[in-house]
Amino acid sequence: MYTVFNIGMMKEISKGSVKHQHHDCCEIVYYTEGSGRLKIGEETFFFKEGDVTYIPPGVYHSEISKNGFKNIFCLLHPIEKFGADFFSAHDNYDQEFKQILLLILRNFLIRANNWEIIVSALTSVLVEYITACMPVNNKSNYVDMCERIIIANISNYDFSTDMLLDDIPLSKSHLVRLFKKETGHTPKAFLYGVRMKYATDLLIGFSSKLRIHDISVMCGYRDQLHFSRAFKQKYGLSPVQWKNAMTGMDLQNNPGTTALFKRY
Repeated sequence: MYTVFNIGMMKEISKGSVKHQHHDCCEIVYYTEGSGRLKIGEETFFFKEGDVTYIPPGVYHSEISKNGFKNIFCLLHPIEKFGADFFSAHDNYDQEFKQILLLILRNFLIRANNWEIIVSALTSVLVEYITACMPVNNKSNYVDMCERIIIANISNYDFSTDMLLDDIPLSKSHLVRLFKKETGHTPKAFLYGVRMKYATDLLIGFSSKLRIHDISVMCGYRDQLHFSRAFKQKYGLSPVQWKNAMTGMDLQNNPGTTALFKRY
């Protein structure tokens, strides 16, 4: 059974630096808006909207954000299975982490019949969700930060992986070697892969009526022709052909569909 001591939501965007603090209990923080850097102990991480972080008891932490952020914070009894480790995960497409935390917040504030039992049960579900997202093999903080920065700039056509060096105190060659060792890809290849995966989501997802030009811009390409060439290099089909194949309209006429399932 988990005891929640306090839970709240920031109503205004916080800019600048949030003071170094620690708690006797553990804390779960969910970032609902913005981005910035989170310092936990001696480690520094990049956070963005949708990230959820577990901070164990007694560990000093602070946040720095140029453009501001909002979060939901939950202080609760130490979670024995997590020990003294701190870690971060990212919410899924349906924002289930956020929905569970909002339910905990609502029941904690309203305090209707059996609210303590409900809050404890919801917290147990939240803990299991976090457990499911814990990495099997821990990556170095620098690689983790690189991945987060790259994903945060998926639509930024002015972004270059060379810009990673602005935030990470490593030489370019060292960073590329470390990143490839832990992910199997160079930072540039990783950026290309996540952009192409995002493109496939946009082509057949809830926003499937978007024009190819709009999708190319959302995936960080100024030029639609450049985007279409990059997409075809990845999947063996143009974006339109790929969409038709995946929606069952052109499966028999496109033998190249076997290329759809290349991993990035």
